[in-house]
Amino acid sequence: SKELEDHIIERGGVKVLSVEDYAVWLMLRVGGVLGLELSAKVLYANLGKFDEDYLRRRAEEYGVLESVEEILGNLVGD
Repeated sequence: SKELEDHIIERGGVKVLSVEDYAVWLMLRVGGVLGLELSAKVLYANLGKFDEDYLRRRAEEYGVLESVEEILGNLVGD
């Protein structure tokens, strides 16, 4: 999608998923507790640097919005 293309980061000629898309990908592909923990770590390491609205939209598209909301709630609660 156009929105996904707009969020892809290019570094040294290599295209990399955005923080938001990578966090969702980890939940989906790695799955389970490990996927959630890795996703939370990626979001924590980039706190304040990612687009929360875009993250929520992508998470909703893939059915992991509840998990994202829980992670964000815990990060903000720190």
